[in-house]
Amino acid sequence: MHKKIALTLIFIIILTLANKQIIMSNALLKNDSKEETKISSESFLNKSSVQITTDMDKTLSNYLTYSSILNFPVTVLNPKEANIYVTPADKNYTVKIIGDNGYERTAIKSSDKDGERYCWLPDKVGIFKIVVMKGNDVLSQRKVYVNNVNNKYLQLEYIQVDTQNPSNIAIKTKVSDLPNIEDKLYKNKIFKFVVGEKDMWYKTIKNYGDIVQEEKSRCNNKSIYKVDENEGNFKFNSGIYHVGVFAKSPSSIEYEDTKFTFYKKQGLNNISLKIEATPVEGELNKYKFKILVTSPETLDTSNLEYAFLLWDEHGMTKLRDYSENNELEAPFKAYGAGRYVIYGRVRQKPSSPEQNLPNSYEAEASYVLDIKSQNNVEIKDAKITVCEAKNGLGNNGYIYHELKNGKVKSHEMNYIIITAQSNNNATLYYKAYVSHDNYFYSLCDYTTNNIIPFYPKKDSGEYKITVLVKDAYSNSDNDRKVLSVSVEK
Repeated sequence: MHKKIALTLIFIIILTLANKQIIMSNALLKNDSKEETKISSESFLNKSSVQITTDMDKTLSNYLTYSSILNFPVTVLNPKEANIYVTPADKNYTVKIIGDNGYERTAIKSSDKDGERYCWLPDKVGIFKIVVMKGNDVLSQRKVYVNNVNNKYLQLEYIQVDTQNPSNIAIKTKVSDLPNIEDKLYKNKIFKFVVGEKDMWYKTIKNYGDIVQEEKSRCNNKSIYKVDENEGNFKFNSGIYHVGVFAKSPSSIEYEDTKFTFYKKQGLNNISLKIEATPVEGELNKYKFKILVTSPETLDTSNLEYAFLLWDEHGMTKLRDYSENNELEAPFKAYGAGRYVIYGRVRQKPSSPEQNLPNSYEAEASYVLDIKSQNNVEIKDAKITVCEAKNGLGNNGYIYHELKNGKVKSHEMNYIIITAQSNNNATLYYKAYVSHDNYFYSLCDYTTNNIIPFYPKKDSGEYKITVLVKDAYSNSDNDRKVLSVSVEK
């Protein structure tokens, strides 16, 4: 009996190690997106009576509700001295600025009428944490973006899937600026390359700190950084893959720029999908779902696998992984008002059990289920303002103003201010998503705060911001508004 248990445990361990590098959708690009989704009032700042404020908060408090901004990230300028205020005062506090790879600086304590003031002279450009400690205990923390007086940031120019050698496909990228000294010293170690199926799984091909191949561009002699199938130990198989690269300074706590692209390898041609929805008799808002595949060409359906995904208040989640069954075994029931979207995907079965990348999806279809809220939730307006760090100019060194329609400010704290209404004065919850360069991420969890901070990390480009609003009784958004905006310096 004991021998049987031991063999079972060994088998489980082997399976775990075999799948170690495949990151499933519930931990989607965890190391890179976690900080993007932790800037709401319920998240990034520890729940603590110790409060961190800066000169930026003093400026914002003249325009925005003070309590709504205190947990948001802040910006400071490198190399301009930054003031950090900690309340309540305590002579035993230590204030540190902490980054990755051992980066740590201690702010200098000074007295001030607004509480204890700590002075810090930033020496790096990047993303860090301001941390208040008492002994070894962390009492409070807040994210800080250190901007560059010279407006130079770590930026990616492109991502490209190079198929010139079909037997050894390469993923390539190039950077335009390297603002920190260590960025130049470790320039072939600042990248993270990933390949996956969007919203399902990702595999890290190269992680931060790994050495990436470097070659010179023929036209301008600039460095191109790449990872290929042979050196990266991966192989594209069949389907539409989501391919991405992140870049960050060794000291930063999160990525500073990213780009994604889609790449289709071989796969099926001329197939179309449809989702068939059948209401369950006697059950309100309960449906059976089935994926139907058609093609003008001869199609071997025995070689296909089917998966189902769901869009609701949690974003995109997996309802069921790939299997031979084209029907969702358990009927789906919407338990509250809101917009639900069921997605169906189809892929080919793996050609061999030794594939180190799974096949990706060949085609996708969706079915929208809209259940109206009795509160009649409606977004009336969504405007964007900005608080710019201005090197001594303006109020406390910052200038706050509203932006023109269709504009956001790069490398500054922008604020999406949502105005919505409902019947019966229902409590409303707000959320926003951002997409650019084929990358899609959440700015916050649903929150009762109608102000959502947004820090564009790109020097230029096009963004889409999707604003969602729901009431307390809905399990998905009741109304949405999509803003198409351009980033400007």
